[in-house]
Amino acid sequence: MNWALNNLELVLQLTLTHLIVSLIPLAIGFVIAVLLARVTSNRFAPAITGSLGALYAIPSLALFVTLPVILGTNFVGPTNVLIALTIYVVSAMFFSARDAFAALPKPTLEFAQAQGLSAIQRFFYVELPLATPGLIAGSQGCSGQHDIHGFNRSGGWRAQPGLFVFGWLPAQDRGRGPHWPNCHLRDCHCD
Repeated sequence: MNWALNNLELVLQLTLTHLIVSLIPLAIGFVIAVLLARVTSNRFAPAITGSLGALYAIPSLALFVTLPVILGTNFVGPTNVLIALTIYVVSAMFFSARDAFAALPKPTLEFAQAQGLSAIQRFFYVELPLATPGLIAGSQGCSGQHDIHGFNRSGGWRAQPGLFVFGWLPAQDRGRGPHWPNCHLRDCHCD
């Protein structure tokens, strides 16, 4: 506890970085997935579902290594992490969003159309509010994906050498590699 109080500025900086790296892809991916799920016709749904399922199946470390080669970004930069996490959120959220919109009651949609609502008005005033419980349930599964950025040193808690969330690697061992088999919690102290 003393270490956290003595390094409060570092703790706050790393927490802010973690929030930025986590929340921005979640918001962007959520909007893309909802819009994609809403505008995808039944004709193209199998192709998009298969493509997003394949993207979701790619291991995170492989995606982090492949994206810089394709996009020309830095391996350890935040752009790489933001794009990878957005891809994972869209891949995971699309299925929940598509199910949420498919479960909307047809009589309600027909009534909104009979009232003269345009497609955009119907989306914002009828479909989106009714689909919100399903969208929120789908986004809860996506928020767990954000710890994968720990593989990349772009920022956040896991970006600091020797500083682990569990605190079992002493600060004096920085740069010498992990020593967890020889390190017991009672023997390790973060300075």
